[in-house]
Amino acid sequence: EGGCYGPVGAECEAYIDPVGELTIGYGHTMMANTLDFTMGDVWTEEFATDQLDIDIRQYWDAVDAAVTVPLNQCQLSVLTVWTYNVGSGAMRSSTLVRLLNQGNYDAVPPQLLRWNKGGGRVLRGLSIRRAAEGELWTSNCGDEPL
Repeated sequence: EGGCYGPVGAECEAYIDPVGELTIGYGHTMMANTLDFTMGDVWTEEFATDQLDIDIRQYWDAVDAAVTVPLNQCQLSVLTVWTYNVGSGAMRSSTLVRLLNQGNYDAVPPQLLRWNKGGGRVLRGLSIRRAAEGELWTSNCGDEPL
């Protein structure tokens, strides 16, 4: 399997993720629409990190445009990472964002838990990730609550 999960300086090789999506680096897919790649491509860890910064900025901006209620830094980060995983279109049309924009901040953690499927099946890794995102949302990462 590829990715950039080895020692510092490791190379990142394109791989097929658990739902069949061509992926490279730190979760970069064609869904990001920022840089194309093909199976067999290899990125350096430094290049993958730079691309992650570009991708995250895109999703950060998408969350900022879609969410109409105030967010603290932690909440914006949680939603950005979630959007990086599910895509901007899914985020914009989600019940999670609709409820949040109604001021229902408490709806976010249970809504995150609904996004644990890939390829039509529940994925343990996504279930764990969504629970962690919900816990971060609730904790505010130590930030002052709104």
